[in-house]
Formats: sequence, C-alpha cells, structure tokens
Amino acid sequence: TAYVATSKAIKNQHDVTTTRSGHMGKLINGPESLSTIFADGEATTLYNLIMNGNDIDINIIQSMLQTRGFPNTYTFTKCLAEVLITERSKGYVPMAIVRPSIVSVSIKYPTPGWIDSLSALAGCLFLMGGGFIHTAIGDPTVNLDVVPCDYVAGRLIDAAFTETLDINNPVVIHATAGKENSLGIEALVMYAANYFTSDKTTFLKPFIRPRLVSTKKSIRKSIRKDERRLRAIALYLSLTGKKRLAKKIGKVIPSLAKVAHGFDHFASFGYDFYSRTPINEFVADFDIYSYCDLIHQGTYFYLLRRGVESLDMSKPKYNILAKVERVQEQSQYCKYLPSSKLGF
Repeated sequence: TAYVATSKAIKNQHDVTTTRSGHMGKLINGPESLSTIFADGEATTLYNLIMNGNDIDINIIQSMLQTRGFPNTYTFTKCLAEVLITERSKGYVPMAIVRPSIVSVSIKYPTPGWIDSLSALAGCLFLMGGGFIHTAIGDPTVNLDVVPCDYVAGRLIDAAFTETLDINNPVVIHATAGKENSLGIEALVMYAANYFTSDKTTFLKPFIRPRLVSTKKSIRKSIRKDERRLRAIALYLSLTGKKRLAKKIGKVIPSLAKVAHGFDHFASFGYDFYSRTPINEFVADFDIYSYCDLIHQGTYFYLLRRGVESLDMSKPKYNILAKVERVQEQSQYCKYLPSSKLGF
C-alpha cells in the first residue's frame, strides 16, 4: 500500500494522526522511495520475534509507531514487509515494489465496475448503499486517492516486464491517482447519497441526509444510533415471523463499528502520493467524478446484488452492463493509450 510512504522527516506524524486536535485534513507527503526508518537488521529481528510467537508488549508497539510516524499496525507491517523483501533479495533478484492507494472497482477488465471484495472503501459503500449505516466518516476537506483494481494489476505487469530492474536497487512505483485526480470525502458521500436513494426497491432505505462526522466522540455517537436502528428493525422482523432476514441484519451490526474504525484514519488525513508516471499515462482522460459513478454502480450490482431493473443508468457516463467492445467505442474512459501501456 502507498500508505507506507511516510517520511522520517515528519517526526510528529504519529501524533498528528492519533491526537487529531488541530490536525484534521493535514496533508501528508508520500515519497516514491524505500523507507529508511529501520536500522540494519532491525526489521529481521522484529520479524523473528513475531514468527517465534513471542508476544510484543503493547507499549513497545506504540513506541515503534510513534517514532516512525505510522498511524496503525496495518501500514507499519506493510512497510516491514517491504524492508525484509528488499534486504533478502538485494544482490540476487531484481525487484519492483508497486504501492497502490485505495483500490476499488475495475475500469475495464474483466468488465467495467467489477468488484468482489468488501474491504476498504467498498465496505463503507456497501453499508451505506444497503441502508445499514447513515454515518459517513471523515474530514470534508480531505481527498481520497482511489484507483481501479485493473489499473493496479496493469502497473504490476508493467513493472515486471517493462521496468529496468537492478538486483541491487529495487524500484518503487506508486499506483495512485494523485492529488489532482482525487475526490473529496464530502463529494463522495453526496454522490453516494444521490445514487443509492434513487433505488425504490430496497427494504432498508439508504441515507437521505448522511451524517458526516469526524471526531471520535461524534463517530461513536452516530454509529450507536445506526446500531439501535438496526436492532429495532431486526426485532420487528423477528416478531413478524421474518427471522431469517432478522438474523442477517443482526450479523451486519458488529461490522458497523469495525468498518468505521478501520477506515477512520484514511478518511481523516489527506495524502499526496508522488508518482513518476501519473494514472493519465495509463488511463487516458481519467476523470474521478465519472469513476465515482462507476464505483457506485459496481457496489450496487456486484456487492449489494441488486437487479439490473433497479440500476439508475440515466446519469452515469460509464455503464457496467455495456460490453467491453461497446465501451471502447462510446466511453471517454476508453480513449486509452496504445497497447504498449497495458492495453488501456
């Protein structure tokens, strides 16, 4: 993930990303280079402790995060993996490290809008679009760097076969959209609200007025409100004989807080990921607003599994039901560069 791209010079970054006070929306630069935060052999020592089953004191973990500028163990362990692979392959295997930002629906392959994972942004939109959650988390001034999954796959292939690789110096590549091609949290939430509320067939109505919250206290309060609503609905369904549906809704309730806290940091602090090769060099005329429409279509059709008769196809420029050949002729997204750039 590109979120390992922290700078050692940002010594107060951990405090910024955990205390929040006065720092919401702060832009964090993400250099396209290997991390230098570990001393020689330190990463291997830490890895061996983990693999040997040794419990690492929570205070030690917090100290590691704080001194190295990481907001959580997810980004920290990703960085640890990069360092370990680099150390072990140096002098033997030519290597490239591709770091994506937030990965979402495909833009072309295997079909526009395809997605099969509820992780990251997709999990949030699944809960929102399904009417399970009315809480939208994040700073309205923060932009999200979201990229298509097939674009990331293409960058991996490109790195393996077209990059000039050196066995002593691994190449780091950011598969990111960049600050200029990112979408604000507030705009994304309003797009989702307008898209999903147009569906008149769903039992749990999606939000009409989403609650965009940013502080930890307001997040907890808003999530509890959503949980109480779902429990009331599940109880009503159970009492009216619809126990199977009530059970399904009950299983969703614990995931509200999990998704909220898991995505909290990434929606609260902006990142500017520098990339030597911008996304527009691979996907010509990339437009984040049209891609946002495609994200909602893919979430609706592939994750929520709503029928095509309920899809609103009147507004989006990009249609998940269109075959690739037809899309190549009609969509602005398919003004792709020649085959030398991955066929996009």
